[in-house]
Amino acid sequence: MTSVERGGLLALLLLLEHKRLISQLHAIVEEARQDPPVIAAISGMTAMGKSTLLHDFERQASAAGITVLSARCAPAEQNHPYSALGQLFAATGLPCPVLEPQPSATLPTPDELLEAGQRTLHAVTELAAQGTVVISVDDIQRADAASLHCLQYMAHRPATAPVAFVFTWDLPYDRETQPVLESLMYHPALRRIQLEPLSGWDIVQMIEEQPGVQATDVLADAYHSLTGGNPLLVDALLNDGDGSGIRRAILDCLRRAGGMALRVARSIAVLGEPVEVHMLSRLNGTSPAMTRQVLRKLTDIGVLDGLRFRHSAAGPVILGDLSQQEEMELRYRAAHLLHQEGQPSTVIAQRLLTAGPLCQDWVLPVLRDAAERALADNQVSLSLRYLQLLSECCLDEGQRHAIAARMAEGEWLRKPPASPPHLLSLKDPILTGEVDSGSALSTAELMLSNLQFDEALEIIRHLGKQVREEHPQRAIESLSAGLIVSSTYPGLGSRLPRPAAAVSRSSHLPRLAAHPPMLRAHHALWEVLTRQADKHTIAQAEQVLQDGGFSHSSCRVIGPAILSLVYADLLEPAAAWCDRFLNGPTSHDVPAWRGLIGGISALVSFREGHLDVAVKEAETALGHTEGPEWNESSGLALATLAEAHTAIGSHDIAAELFARPVSPALLETRAGLHYLHARGRHHLATGHAQAALVDFEACGERMLRWQIDNPALAPWRAGAAEAWLSLGERRRAAGLVETRAPDTGLDLIRARGINLRCQAALRRVQERPSILEQALQALQQSGDRYHTAQVLADLSETYQSLGDKAKARTAARRARRIAESCHADKLCRTLVSANLPPSKHSEEYSLAADGNKFAKLSDSERRVAILAAQGYTNREISDRLHVTVSTVEQHLTRVYRKMHIKNREELPTEFRIDASQIS
Repeated sequence: MTSVERGGLLALLLLLEHKRLISQLHAIVEEARQDPPVIAAISGMTAMGKSTLLHDFERQASAAGITVLSARCAPAEQNHPYSALGQLFAATGLPCPVLEPQPSATLPTPDELLEAGQRTLHAVTELAAQGTVVISVDDIQRADAASLHCLQYMAHRPATAPVAFVFTWDLPYDRETQPVLESLMYHPALRRIQLEPLSGWDIVQMIEEQPGVQATDVLADAYHSLTGGNPLLVDALLNDGDGSGIRRAILDCLRRAGGMALRVARSIAVLGEPVEVHMLSRLNGTSPAMTRQVLRKLTDIGVLDGLRFRHSAAGPVILGDLSQQEEMELRYRAAHLLHQEGQPSTVIAQRLLTAGPLCQDWVLPVLRDAAERALADNQVSLSLRYLQLLSECCLDEGQRHAIAARMAEGEWLRKPPASPPHLLSLKDPILTGEVDSGSALSTAELMLSNLQFDEALEIIRHLGKQVREEHPQRAIESLSAGLIVSSTYPGLGSRLPRPAAAVSRSSHLPRLAAHPPMLRAHHALWEVLTRQADKHTIAQAEQVLQDGGFSHSSCRVIGPAILSLVYADLLEPAAAWCDRFLNGPTSHDVPAWRGLIGGISALVSFREGHLDVAVKEAETALGHTEGPEWNESSGLALATLAEAHTAIGSHDIAAELFARPVSPALLETRAGLHYLHARGRHHLATGHAQAALVDFEACGERMLRWQIDNPALAPWRAGAAEAWLSLGERRRAAGLVETRAPDTGLDLIRARGINLRCQAALRRVQERPSILEQALQALQQSGDRYHTAQVLADLSETYQSLGDKAKARTAARRARRIAESCHADKLCRTLVSANLPPSKHSEEYSLAADGNKFAKLSDSERRVAILAAQGYTNREISDRLHVTVSTVEQHLTRVYRKMHIKNREELPTEFRIDASQIS
């Protein structure tokens, strides 16, 4: 003990009435002079200051001329007869009454003990004849039995000289003491001195002595909660700068408490919380009763509070005191015990994780299940650690490859840009048949998403060679691979043994409902892209989405299913599904999930005209998927982000995005079509019509060659037509619009509206209004507010040219309101309006968010509200609905009251308008 530590303890003991207790001991000595012998027993829990009190008393007694015979007992000497007695006389220079302490553990015979007691009494009596003698024994419960017999003999014999016995003692775990010690403890002359833990008031006083610290009851309670009032622990906390003091103090307490206390504490540390007594007993090989005694002792000394450590540093420092081998073995034993007790796999795996590989059969299913559970809790990194340990514990080469495939998928979920090396390491084992076909297909799909085309196609071709009629599962996997390529990476179709279309029309498809979700989702997407879809295709896609119970990797199934709705111009249900999978109970907070589905959600938001939302969502998705190398998801997110900035009018930002080097492989993907179309829109908006035309035609050439000429995927003809118009080539523009993709399958209302707008631009001014009205109705039905605003702007300009200024102002007013709600800043600036002030409607108001208020309106009120929201005046609404202006005003008054708004400027513009609603 250093002087600093001793000073700190002394200050503590002063708070424990140290001086009063010393005075009490001196009074006992005085009593021994009058009526010897007198015995004083200092008791209290470990580290309460018993030894310090005894040592200080010895020092003061010696200074007062009293002869002090002292001994410090230790467990190592407990089996050596007379070892404590030898210590008592060693300091005096007098010979020991017995010949020598015995090295043998054999207890002397009763006659030998009697003779030793008589000799000891005689020697002490001779010393006491010269002055008072104090026999001081620290930790007497650890004294050897022979020495205790001698002390007991002296204590029970009438003394003719002043002799006092002072000892410290602690109750053993089993609360059973040696009979000879028990006779001392119940001696008629025994005086008990009990040391108690520090109270909250004591701790307040101590805190007040610390410079710069304000003592409060709350702070004192916190210190007491962490230490149980143990003086050693309180002192360590108060004087601990870096945390090392409290760690040393905890270990000191445990070592003083004995080996069993240390073992139980280690067991609690390795088992963790919560822990049960019977588990501690099994781990330590002790009885539950004994374990409870030890737990009580650890609670009394302030290390435990019931079955948990009071201080968070206790567990790590206790285990850190073990050697690496000892800690590893303890963790193995704890993990096996937890497994036998039926504890959750994650609890067991945590112990195995810190211990290292253990090649036993029971370990493998535990780690496999723990990895799945960790992944379900969005702890992807932890799941990967479990899988890594699982691989190290597994002796079967085939199983290790399967585990490696799971790890590669986990790396993709955790950080898609970092996954290529992990996937690439699986290629050779797959090609040599060491990986099951399901894992091989999953690996190939992830390689495709990372644009690792050569390796992915090599695996897909390998899977195709294994297709046999007797292996229907492999046929399904091969079919799935073909659909994935043809719907998402169509530029690779020519590199497969069979054309993608032939694969997609396989004879397996009539039994589609029985096939896995991945195949059904990609088949629905392929049918939508190739314009073969009908209402059954959409039902099939939505059935995949409704199945529920999605795992993290299911985003690869959810993505194509939602895109089937997007490319069918069903934006409203697509948005609802995106919201469900991003924010609902079936969502998963992992980068790949957020990046893939978030990118699709950004595309939907852009097509609905929520340009600001699209920017935020695309930026977030790009943050999850972007890395040193391109991938399919980052390509789609970047294309959406750039096109949204173009629509807003932030051309500099869009130019910066397009300035990033693009992998040529991206242009072989469906996302590459979005990229080419978005870049074409940017060129067109910035006055580079020729460059725009190159991009639109490159996009169209690919879509035609890949047989996915769906204008809802990328309306390249409309873009190219605009470019030709800008270049003054009306004939070529007209040729593109007239040779649009065939109208088969589903009615693509958004694509139809965009095409009608282009047709109107090619007609004479007098013919344009009716065509633009058709376009307006289609775009309003589709939910595309941005293109709705563009059509209204065209209508305003058309009416202006025709000299109908009233209709021009109405159309301009409607266009501006919608453009402002879309955050289409450039469109707002270029709109021709008759001194129309900016709208003041709430940007946050949406029909989806306040559908209940809209539902409260009657049919008549709803029709009036829709037209008012689109910018029509009361007179124009009156003419259109064939009612009086007064009726319109009355309807609007009731609308405002029901929707809790003040005026028409607050009406939402997000209405999806059906012709029947305003007819």
